[in-house]
Amino acid sequence: MLLDDVLNLLSNEYRRNIMYYMSEEEKNRFTYEDITEGLVENGYLEEEEQERFSIQMAHIHLDKMEESGLIDQEEESQTVRYIELEEVEDLVNSIKEYEYSRF
Repeated sequence: MLLDDVLNLLSNEYRRNIMYYMSEEEKNRFTYEDITEGLVENGYLEEEEQERFSIQMAHIHLDKMEESGLIDQEEESQTVRYIELEEVEDLVNSIKEYEYSRF
């Protein structure tokens, strides 16, 4: 995976937040609902944004993440398997630290 691909993927706030959430969890399988609820519970998403986010996640963001090799998804069962890549997780953690320490 190229650095430009990862940075492009993480340039979107929703995709960054999905990555933050999945990288923090001990499990690596999630339902779409798990992700949405987890983002709200962890303060990455406002409750008012849930419906809009869920639609965009299912039709845009997860597809892009799968194309980049960060997840495998099964649309029929609405499940995602997070693929842990150490170099990507290091970058995600650095970006998260920067994003939340500055604002």
